[in-house]
Amino acid sequence: MPTPRTPRARGGQPPIWTRDFTLATSTNLLLAMVFMASIVTMAPYAVRELGATEPQAGAVASIFVVGALLTRPFAGRYLDVLGRRRIVVVGIGLQVGALALYFLADTLALLLVVRVLHGMAFGLVNTAMAASVISLLPPRRRSEGTGYFGMSGVIAGAVGPLYGVPVLMGPGPQVLFAVFTGLAVLAFSLSLLLRLPSPAAPAPRPRPRARRRSVGPVLRSLLEPTVIPVASVMLVAGAAFSSVITYMSLYTPSLGMEEMTTVFFVVYSASVLLVRPFAGRLHDSRGDNTIIYPSRCSPSR
Repeated sequence: MPTPRTPRARGGQPPIWTRDFTLATSTNLLLAMVFMASIVTMAPYAVRELGATEPQAGAVASIFVVGALLTRPFAGRYLDVLGRRRIVVVGIGLQVGALALYFLADTLALLLVVRVLHGMAFGLVNTAMAASVISLLPPRRRSEGTGYFGMSGVIAGAVGPLYGVPVLMGPGPQVLFAVFTGLAVLAFSLSLLLRLPSPAAPAPRPRPRARRRSVGPVLRSLLEPTVIPVASVMLVAGAAFSSVITYMSLYTPSLGMEEMTTVFFVVYSASVLLVRPFAGRLHDSRGDNTIIYPSRCSPSR
């Protein structure tokens, strides 16, 4: 009986767009669309509907990140212990529940709580999905495949504000929350079909000494010192961009150009989409520095 052959893409390369990679990317796209739309709509929603000041509105939008930070370290640590697919499915289910709570958040305090819960669920899923999708990619095409996966977030960066702002200003927040919940339910349905490979069993660790009480090993298990330089660069770049996306929906109306909010995100996402495909291939063939140095030295940074 002949041995089944691994499918090959053009040029003898193993394919990237397998069934599970497509499902993972589609699921991430739906959740990112909710995330981006909520980021640009929560500040004006808090101002218009709940009477929040601009600093309070900024807190409503950005406190989401606090929730995500609470779950990210533990999601990464227990990803392979509890199971990748289990964390993805449970995390998306929690997102559906958190999004349903937006309907009940009729005060600023309640909205802040819901935003934290939404952020915790999002951080859980986002960490699990980003780590798991690597295992679905051929080793020699991982940077290219990761670039394609990341494009789902870029597309969401355009589509989220494109539908979020008009729905908030038109039909209203209740309809917007219904759209959020519907997209999350669709993502949950796709995640039930997703198959993620199980990792190899880790080597057994030596048992700790009975008298050892130091918190050092615990901290080292959550923090890898070698990633601090890269993480610091991403922190600075992310802080700059997050301040732009949080207040853009409040800034453009003050200039009498409210419609330019969605245009900004569409143009930004289009420019990123132009770069992503060949940047991944270049990274696979030329290495990290070929991509990192030019991008961090560009005028946009």
